[in-house]
Amino acid sequence: MQLLLFKRERGKLFIGSVEWTHQEQEGMDALPAMSLDDTMGQEIMDNLWQCGIRPSEGSGSSGSLAATERHLKDMQKLVFKGK
Repeated sequence: MQLLLFKRERGKLFIGSVEWTHQEQEGMDALPAMSLDDTMGQEIMDNLWQCGIRPSEGSGSSGSLAATERHLKDMQKLVFKGK
């Protein structure tokens, strides 16, 4: 797996990559290669969604909301059918 990172800042494009190496020793004290704040994480998720990438299990809030809306429509049909 390869990971290529880029960002635009003040009209310039910055590109970085991550190189993966195998370490025999566990529990090494090391700083993370990168970190994301909440805003950056949300931006990545939004961009992936716009590209058509969805959660594999399909139980995200969007799917749950759609299922709830269908259920409510069905219940309304049953309740108001006789009136």
